[in-house]
Amino acid sequence: MSDRIKILLIEDSPSDQQLIRSLLSDVQAVQFACEWTGSLGDGLARLSTGEFQAVLLDLSLPDSHGLETYERVVPVCESIPVIVLTGHEDEELALAALERGAQDYLTKGEISSDLLARTLRYAMGRKRAEEALQRARTELEERVRERTAELTEANRELAHEVQVRVQAERAVRDSERLLKQFVEAMPVGVFVAHVDGTPYFANELAVELFGPEILQTKSLEDLAGVFRGFQSGTDQIYHASRTPVMRALQGEKSSIADMVVERNNRRIPLQAWGSPVLDSSGNVRLAVTAFVDISERLAIEERARQTQQDLAHLSRLNTMGEMASGLAHELNQPLMAIVAYIRSCILNLNGGQWKLEKDRDTLCKVLEDAAAE
Repeated sequence: MSDRIKILLIEDSPSDQQLIRSLLSDVQAVQFACEWTGSLGDGLARLSTGEFQAVLLDLSLPDSHGLETYERVVPVCESIPVIVLTGHEDEELALAALERGAQDYLTKGEISSDLLARTLRYAMGRKRAEEALQRARTELEERVRERTAELTEANRELAHEVQVRVQAERAVRDSERLLKQFVEAMPVGVFVAHVDGTPYFANELAVELFGPEILQTKSLEDLAGVFRGFQSGTDQIYHASRTPVMRALQGEKSSIADMVVERNNRRIPLQAWGSPVLDSSGNVRLAVTAFVDISERLAIEERARQTQQDLAHLSRLNTMGEMASGLAHELNQPLMAIVAYIRSCILNLNGGQWKLEKDRDTLCKVLEDAAAE
């Protein structure tokens, strides 16, 4: 008869236990097997075997009384329901037992077979539901603990990732700030434009050369207008398509030194370079342009050219002086001979020793020698 529901009745009154056992035997729908013990000590010993499915407990026993009876039973029958048996005068005590976990209570003298069977079935059902709920709660708490641990670890990893990202962003900002300082420190105007003509970056020198409008462009037409200049040495407008920034937007590297811009009623000659920045697909993403005011360089080159001309003129003068000195040296010897012969003739005249034929031959000889020189 393994399908019988085994009930332990702990009741010290023989008449009450006989009545309850009789009521259980009258139940038709369910078969109950009821075992009886008259003391709490014996009842606890039987409950420790774990073979019962419910307990009918009288709170007033020879070896225990009141709520103490229930509290001593609970530790050994946590998985089976306890139904308290009480008299009319102990109903408040039964209610107190319910508050402590008893499944139900029955008042002696008012028990019928149907009420007893229904109370036992409902008590066992509620107990199973409570156990299932407790298992679910335990599983849920375990899952919550596991999930909490996972979330804690995820939060820790996320916090570390956020910290790393913050440090990386700080490093990027520091690098950008240093790069900007480097670019600003260079004596070069730097301008970077998006492919649609809007500005990405311009340093202070670029703004000085082309005005604040360089930071306000909204299209390629605006950009071409900002970079409006002149052909060096003329009043001819420098064609926008030839400027390095527009050529860089077309994917072309270039450099020019024949462009002049006008700022504050002064024309400034520029040397400029342009280069495209490509994305991973090889498409132009940005155009980088650099500008240098070459006014001073051109002035130095002009001074150097003038100095070169002056040096060439001096060189020619020096050459002419050397030629004159050489000519004077060449003329000096025949002239000295002529002077010497003339002095000789003068001495002859003064001494009265003039010999016409001889002196004439001497003078002719001097002239011939001079002509030969």
